[in-house]
Amino acid sequence: MRTVDKTIGKLKDVFTISKEGNTRERLADGSLLCRDVPFARTGTMLYDQSEFAGSPDTNGDPITSPDGVIIVHRDDETLFSEPTITSFESAPVTVGHPPDFLNPDNRAAYDQGTIRNIRRGDGALSDYLLADVIVKGREGLDAIEKKGIREVSPGYDADYEPIEGMPGHYKQSTITGNHLAIVERGRGGRGVRIGDEQKEPDVAFRKKTWGARLLNAITTNDADGIEEAIREGADEMPERVKPTIANTSDEQVATVEQDDQKRHTEVLDAIHDLGNKVTALVDVLTPKTTDDEQTEQDRTDEAVGAARADQRKDDLKAVEETEDEAECLTEEGKRVPTGDAAFSAVRLNTIQVAEIIAPGMRHGTVDTSASRKEQRSAVKNIRVAALESALRGPHASVVRRYVGAQPVRNMTADAVFVAFRAAGDAIANTNRSSVMPQSAYIPSHSHTHSNPAAEMNARNRAFWGRNK
Repeated sequence: MRTVDKTIGKLKDVFTISKEGNTRERLADGSLLCRDVPFARTGTMLYDQSEFAGSPDTNGDPITSPDGVIIVHRDDETLFSEPTITSFESAPVTVGHPPDFLNPDNRAAYDQGTIRNIRRGDGALSDYLLADVIVKGREGLDAIEKKGIREVSPGYDADYEPIEGMPGHYKQSTITGNHLAIVERGRGGRGVRIGDEQKEPDVAFRKKTWGARLLNAITTNDADGIEEAIREGADEMPERVKPTIANTSDEQVATVEQDDQKRHTEVLDAIHDLGNKVTALVDVLTPKTTDDEQTEQDRTDEAVGAARADQRKDDLKAVEETEDEAECLTEEGKRVPTGDAAFSAVRLNTIQVAEIIAPGMRHGTVDTSASRKEQRSAVKNIRVAALESALRGPHASVVRRYVGAQPVRNMTADAVFVAFRAAGDAIANTNRSSVMPQSAYIPSHSHTHSNPAAEMNARNRAFWGRNK
């Protein structure tokens, strides 16, 4: 049993019982302490316009872009300001972004831990905001240790100031942190992640040379990485070009080709020899494992591989279900969106209907670089949050008609979609009739004897039955 060494920049008030890696430690209650986690960076980030759902910029105008892509610029002054750093201190950890910002009413449903010791990194991490992350919940621990989900994404409020002369470009300011989500893919890139050890983060859009990758693989004892770098180095050898000078004789051409081939063979032999030496060096430096340890590692690798295969299946299912919803929402005769467009259309419609069902409900920004499963789950969570909020408001009886007696959170995604649409239409009709003069509304014979809610349910049942 021991406590953490009191090193500058580290948490000094956390009791741990074992090390799980260079930057991870186990707490006495089974929680996991992950040190030095980069979770936000300066620079530019890309957003789909639908993620802002018409939110206003600092001038009060909708945040828009000519091509639908919003480019957000974040500088040192904003990210490393004292208010920004303080706002993230003790923020909760979640698995995926929740549908609404965390507050006392919903925190228990999503809270998986907390982040502490927020500060600016130094050296290679000087462009990043770091935190020490304590993961306490079982869902969060399994996401990191069993499923291999390591990237993180902060949830926050911010102001967006349009940049003059650059349509679609905005400067971010006044960041207020709310939570930190463990995600498959975060917008900040693979540098923004939980690691076993502190490494230099990958720089976006800069491809490392095979030599740099080889050096990094040697440094980290990554045998597979060494072999891959060597193969890439061989592939990147310059293509040999035959001499094309008109007065070059056949004998001269043959001699040049032979010399060129000889040099190429010598280089490849040297690379192969280097690879053998490096592999032998890695074997010497790599700690030997017992049969039991190797069996446990094999089981872990197999579990991670199976989890990733399941994730791919879940992503394909999420795409199919979202495109079905997009088709249901598209007016007859218009083109049905697919892929990214389908997710954008469904999310935008969800936000619009949520505003009808639960006016003023705040929702987080969905990360379009997240997995399809996470994006679809985020949309469902917005719908669930809106319906649950409405059940506590003046339209509770209307919403209860479509969700029944069961908890909304226990309903399937399809059932939530149907209830969400039907409740939205019903509340919209109620709102319209409440502001319409009585004399202006003359019900027809068909309205008198029909049940709009029943008709809506019948149409939805027909649609989902056809798509099964």
